[in-house]
Amino acid sequence: MSTTVTKTDTNTENTDGLDRFVEMVKDVKICMLITHHHLGNISGRPMSFNKIDLDGTMWFFGKASSKKVDELEADANVAVVNEKNNIYLMVNGSAELHVDKSKMEDL
Repeated sequence: MSTTVTKTDTNTENTDGLDRFVEMVKDVKICMLITHHHLGNISGRPMSFNKIDLDGTMWFFGKASSKKVDELEADANVAVVNEKNNIYLMVNGSAELHVDKSKMEDL
């Protein structure tokens, strides 16, 4: 069983919005990762993310042989939905798949 690391870059363009986003998300453990199915539908699943960088990059682990990885390989456009204290936030971004053991250990 192989594991991938998914790096999701958010499309947050202003610093104030980015700081607020990172502050809201940093303590959240579970979010919804939304991907695009090859038939044009969207797929969502709860995911725990391992880290959020100050630039808004979110890091996830996943099985290399999973449906979500297949969907990300076909279409890197994603959305991430978070909730904290009954405040919901959805951001759009793009995902990159990495198979990097040293990065996995860092996370």
